Amino acid sequence: MRSRARILSSAFAIKKVEHAAVEEQALRPAEEAGIVRIDEDGRITFRHPLYASAVYETASPGRRRKLHRRLARLLTDPEERARHLAIATADPDEGVAHMLERGAALARSRGAWDSAAELLEQARGLTPPDRLDDARRRGVAAAEHHAHSGDRSRARALLEELLAEPLPRSLRADALRLLAEISYNDENAAEAERLFTQALEYADDPRLAATIELGLSYLSGQVANPPGGVVHAYRALEQAEASGDESLVGEALGLCAAFDYLCGRGVEWDQV
Repeated sequence: MRSRARILSSAFAIKKVEHAAVEEQALRPAEEAGIVRIDEDGRITFRHPLYASAVYETASPGRRRKLHRRLARLLTDPEERARHLAIATADPDEGVAHMLERGAALARSRGAWDSAAELLEQARGLTPPDRLDDARRRGVAAAEHHAHSGDRSRARALLEELLAEPLPRSLRADALRLLAEISYNDENAAEAERLFTQALEYADDPRLAATIELGLSYLSGQVANPPGGVVHAYRALEQAEASGDESLVGEALGLCAAFDYLCGRGVEWDQV
């Protein structure tokens, strides 16, 4: 997110355009004192972030929201616009939540998983109370993005919070699947197996079921259990074929071949 210094600099630049003579004259003492710098194009920046923070902190919440609304109207970048609208919004607003979700997709597309997770958490917080399933879906998505960014502890805390709530079957399956993957990466095999198994109980979609079975197959390899791995690999293949997802089919076929070999069955090369 933009630093407060940059946010305040943008705000002063806007006011400069609207009230050129007044702002120019009013800010000269601050410029002479070395607090701000006024460029030739009229852009105003603070010479140290602490100056910007002091100004920002002394503004009332209402004043800050007004400032961010004005910035959002001027910005064209969807991600930045969504960030300012989120700060400017005090009450739940599905329109803003949807914009934040779109901003998260853009952040993810450039590899900024941490920024995307932050935006999704904001979207969850601004989702109206009559759209609880959307709020929970955004929460699970935020957790997944946190996990991809490397912040598994935040992802785990968010998922455990969500799993304590009533969730639709598909969302509960996905949340349990994600928590199992986090446990797998934390090298907690027993917990990962328990969570993957629970996730399967709620997985009605074959694509999700295939993903979970693949997780169990990989886990079997981690704990040196080839017979278990081959069982889950073939179950994953069956579900992947039912889903029509060719990438999952390919992954499952690879695991089937690997575990067939480890179990002494040889490899059916025509299937690999």
